[in-house]
Amino acid sequence: MPETDPGLPGWGVGGTRRFLALASGRAVAQVLGMVWFFAAARILSDAEYGVLATGLAFFAICAGLGDLGTNRTIVRYVAEDPRTLWPAFRSAVVLRVAGGLAVGLLIAGVIALLPVPVSAGIVLLAGLIATASGVTELAYGALRSIGKVRTEMTLLVVERLLFVAIAVAAVLRGYGPVAVLVVYLFTNTLSAMISAVVVWISRPDTHHPAGSMVDAEARYTAAAFALVTVGPRITPVLVALLASATAVGVYSVAQRPIEAMTLFALSTAAPVLPIVRGHLTRDRRAHASHVAVSVAGAIAVALMPFLAWFEVSPTMVLTLFFGAGRYDGAEIVLRLLAVTALTWCFRGVGEFVLLGGERARQLLAITGIGTVITITLGIPLVRASGATGAAVALLVAELVMVVLLIITEPTLGDRVARGAYTPAAAVAVATVVALAFVRSSTAASVGVVVVAEVIALVLAIRLVRVLEVRP
Repeated sequence: MPETDPGLPGWGVGGTRRFLALASGRAVAQVLGMVWFFAAARILSDAEYGVLATGLAFFAICAGLGDLGTNRTIVRYVAEDPRTLWPAFRSAVVLRVAGGLAVGLLIAGVIALLPVPVSAGIVLLAGLIATASGVTELAYGALRSIGKVRTEMTLLVVERLLFVAIAVAAVLRGYGPVAVLVVYLFTNTLSAMISAVVVWISRPDTHHPAGSMVDAEARYTAAAFALVTVGPRITPVLVALLASATAVGVYSVAQRPIEAMTLFALSTAAPVLPIVRGHLTRDRRAHASHVAVSVAGAIAVALMPFLAWFEVSPTMVLTLFFGAGRYDGAEIVLRLLAVTALTWCFRGVGEFVLLGGERARQLLAITGIGTVITITLGIPLVRASGATGAAVALLVAELVMVVLLIITEPTLGDRVARGAYTPAAAVAVATVVALAFVRSSTAASVGVVVVAEVIALVLAIRLVRVLEVRP
């Protein structure tokens, strides 16, 4: 038996094992990140934490705008023909670095001219971090496209351990949020260098020129990816610009657990793009859709116990993680954003389906509508209700985009898809009922969530076994 399906480079036999290995590495990295996040939120003052949160929000914006679609376009070529690995990576890195530096400088310059309580230096630093991180993600994407995930799985954990160790030491010694961002830049740059070397070592003996990184499909991909990445981060920026640093802190403590889980889920699901791309370029549309909805269902069921807990007992969650009597008003924000975790993940998998089929123009239309709704609703709602208004605007935009995505790609909501989503609905109902009975006890609530998560993970693993099915 061959190691891989020659018709689907790197993701034939053993796809489930590699998928779960990558998920494990991502999970450890996210746990370390959350440990750091909780420590920073407790040690830093509300205003200091607001500055750090602002820097991370601009990091996300610079990452989305500076990517120029390279993270997705490199998969488009390498998943179809592994011989393009090094030429595609080299071209993508040049474009990514140029785009990242240009975007960082432009945004920092605009911020410097505006009468807003945001430092241009923080924005510039965020842009540099996003550029280094972008190079690393290009390497991960290229390697995923040929079925290699070991470097990503290992480097994620090592980088996060290094960052947490240095950042916690810096904060305990009295250094502020700027020092933390500098540490973040250092660890991201180190990862970029190491991962690029691994791509060089992994290149096939025979090279084949990659297609253009700036053709029509690549341009639509760049614009769509920018909106996909930036869209959910618009609201914290609106809060930073139109409210106060304290309001940013309130929004951030509610958003951070949601964002961490969502980004973990989507990064774990990243192999779906090369897999779907491989199937679609070989005229296996039905199997591509089956993979996508099964992974979407797996993500939903894995997240559900935590999201149910956030909905039933938001005050308990915030007190447990951040301490009592802090970040007043974050409870309702957490409840609203918990719903967006599901929509964001669903849209992420839908994005892979559309991009895998070279339908970036449709993705751009959907995300463009969502972005307009977020901004149009967000400005008046943030002025009126601060962090809560921002969460409402984001939720409305997310729901509209989900509806548009299902209309555009009906296989994401057909009978087969609904069957893949059923386990998530069942776990949600069971967890909510169980938590309702023990909501007065933190220990009992945590116990319910742990048990529900174990069951959810078993169901999720069953769903992703579709990766082993030969078309």
